[in-house]
Amino acid sequence: AHFAWVKARAGLGREAKADLARVGLQKASASTLSFGALTLQRLGRKKELAAVVRRLLGLVGARVETGEEDQDYAPGQVLYALALTAGRTAPVDDALGYYRRRFRARPQWGSVAWLTMAFAAWSRVKRDGALLDFAWEIARWALQAQAPHGGFWNDHQPDAPGALTAVYLEGLAALLPELRRDRRTASAARLARALDQGFEFLGQLTYQPGDAA
Repeated sequence: AHFAWVKARAGLGREAKADLARVGLQKASASTLSFGALTLQRLGRKKELAAVVRRLLGLVGARVETGEEDQDYAPGQVLYALALTAGRTAPVDDALGYYRRRFRARPQWGSVAWLTMAFAAWSRVKRDGALLDFAWEIARWALQAQAPHGGFWNDHQPDAPGALTAVYLEGLAALLPELRRDRRTASAARLARALDQGFEFLGQLTYQPGDAA
């Protein structure tokens, strides 16, 4: 489902539709529903999107209802998807407050990308600087663990720093335009440097045309 969303963003509509068809959204998990909603929005499939958004809204109360093993991942994905697909109509304030408290009490690498994206998106929807403050708080926590070569030390993979750097960069990259929009120049410059270092590190892990020999 995440691949489908990536492909839809890249303009590969036919491939994105095929991915969604293979995944199926009838009995999908919260994560799959989230990326399914984001993909359907990109593809302009409004009727199907409305049905998925209703199911996502049904998961949100005082927190996002998923299994405990998913609490570091799925809630941020659900909240991000609702910011982009439902906007101000979604009753998410209690859940946003819960996951802010949860991360501060128990920060986890699994939350870095998705909570950053969710709070950055909701800061724009609600025009609430406090939500952007927290997105930047998560980013600063992660940046403390960025090595000079750009990868992130973490407890998420045994051979860190490694490819999961890409996951964290997805969240941090979504935050950058929000910092710039809010004219947080110093923070945006710091984050931009970190992104450049991170992408350079990922480039060393990725086979590219220059490696063909």
